[in-house]
Amino acid sequence: MTRLAWLSTLVLLLVVLAQVVAVPLVMPGAARPDLLLVLAVLAGFTGGSRYGLVMGLAGGLLVDVVTGRFVGLHLLIKGAAGAAGGELARHVYRENAPAALLLAAVATVGQELLHALVLRVFSVVVPLAHVFELLPTIITGNLVAAGVLFVPLYRLTRDLAGEPAGRAAGSWPARGGGRR
Repeated sequence: MTRLAWLSTLVLLLVVLAQVVAVPLVMPGAARPDLLLVLAVLAGFTGGSRYGLVMGLAGGLLVDVVTGRFVGLHLLIKGAAGAAGGELARHVYRENAPAALLLAAVATVGQELLHALVLRVFSVVVPLAHVFELLPTIITGNLVAAGVLFVPLYRLTRDLAGEPAGRAAGSWPARGGGRR
């Protein structure tokens, strides 16, 4: 395994541990930040679609296995969020922290609505009014987490993947562009 893979695995395990153990102790309620969603979105944004997809799928699978409820739900949602983060990064500079924060907020809204809809399929009715009541607190927590995780994750993917700073994924060099 490459150094990026080892460090990504370590980061993923630490975030899963924090999500499952620390976050419920610090915020004992229904409105909690989802650190894995933020990690998947930022991994996609900073490392590309495949990287975000893999981090989201792996993190979602770990949470599904640990919690034991609705296995596959977190896997799909977080995998899709990671891939979406990578797709957005193709159109903006990866150093653009406000775009990453906006993406984390939009992914939070999408995740909460998808959770409510999928749970209805399994006859677990979650009133949408309740979801919208909790959403501002969850978004705020996710934005704080994204603000904390963005720079370290950006540096990790940039330094270990060997991509020079100042380039969007799949784009021309930012300065002095042209074919080489």
